[in-house]
Amino acid sequence: MTALLQLSGVSKTFRVGAAGRQTDLRAVRDVSLDVHPGETLAVVGESGCGKTTLGRVMLRLTPPSAGTLRFDGVDITNIDAKARRELARDMQIVFQDPYSALNPRMKVADIIAEPLVNLGMSRAQVRERVARVMETVRLPIAFADRYPHAFSGGQRQRIGIARALAVEPRLIVCDEAVSALDVSVQAQILTLLKQIRADTGVALVFISHNLGVVRFLAHRVAVMYLGSVVEVADSEALFTAPRHPYTAALLDAIPEPDLSMRGKRRVIEGDIPSPLDPPPGCAFHRRCPLAGDICRKEPPPLEAKAAGHEAACHFAETELP
Repeated sequence: MTALLQLSGVSKTFRVGAAGRQTDLRAVRDVSLDVHPGETLAVVGESGCGKTTLGRVMLRLTPPSAGTLRFDGVDITNIDAKARRELARDMQIVFQDPYSALNPRMKVADIIAEPLVNLGMSRAQVRERVARVMETVRLPIAFADRYPHAFSGGQRQRIGIARALAVEPRLIVCDEAVSALDVSVQAQILTLLKQIRADTGVALVFISHNLGVVRFLAHRVAVMYLGSVVEVADSEALFTAPRHPYTAALLDAIPEPDLSMRGKRRVIEGDIPSPLDPPPGCAFHRRCPLAGDICRKEPPPLEAKAAGHEAACHFAETELP
């Protein structure tokens, strides 16, 4: 299947620090990923691993420092502001915090209509589209004249999803879109996203630190560590047979109701290295139970370990302790 969005060797480096004492922070490191029409690609990892920066680069909200991006076969790596606005017809985002993502001074109908007005649609077209997307996200049309403060977190996130859907995009990046919600509300929003994907064929990039949430929604999963993708696989393959010890430890961190399993969990020891001073070789080697001399010297390439399953580990075929 032809990729809708294709990233090749994408990196993002920020200059940080005070004037005269600046240094490079490599937030995203040489990432190559494809997103296909109608699929959900989850991007997971601990806080600070570069997930959100990667999502912003995908949308061209943040320009990459290196590498190329192609959307529907067209190079979008170095597009100007006008082309970026046009790209917004096809690429949208749902933010993490439903409380700060909506303008408190605008009514729901105006929030959803704003991108449609910017595209020059007529009032009649805007009204019809607003009503349609509110129905899609299961919000009564009577809510259209209310302000965001009148709604719960889950309802506000539905408004954010409606705003993203209004322009009928082909790709939506969901940046930790359920992490601020209660567990029961999370389940409702995940079910809604799954239904929207089935009904519209929109592709989703679902950014999350929670693999338990990801399993319900994602077709494929990309695991990030310290700015790099260390494993990519179909969801079922990754959850049943992870090839990277970091992924295995993340899976063991998923809450387990069976108390007898607690002693069998793999726990990641040590702290995440600073992205300002990453370790040589494999970035994970100081926390890895499999690490050997080669891990301390040579960064492992992301390569196929099975059909459709890639991992960046020198010992990916070794049974995890």
